[in-house]
Amino acid sequence: MPNSLPSPTLTIHPAPLTQSTFSPFGTVIECPLPQSISNFPSPPPGNPNIIPANQNTALKHLDVTQMRNLYGSTPSQTPSKAVMNMFSCFPRALRSTGTQPKNDYFD
Repeated sequence: MPNSLPSPTLTIHPAPLTQSTFSPFGTVIECPLPQSISNFPSPPPGNPNIIPANQNTALKHLDVTQMRNLYGSTPSQTPSKAVMNMFSCFPRALRSTGTQPKNDYFD
């Protein structure tokens, strides 16, 4: 990655996106799982905010951020809540039928 990106009037210095550097603008949403995980892990016991999804090929992280609620300022002024969920997805095994590749199936 280059150290800077020149422009006719501005030089931009790229920096890692972290919660502390981004905090003036909002919240950084990032996967809570380590990058080294490549197979579906069991959801952590006692954590109701992480549940299995997609036939056990994903973990669904519930309500990952607290968005600013502006529903009260809408014309209807109907109370509501914006919710953002995140999925951590994992590959499924491909089971061969032993014939043509187009007839392979996912378990």
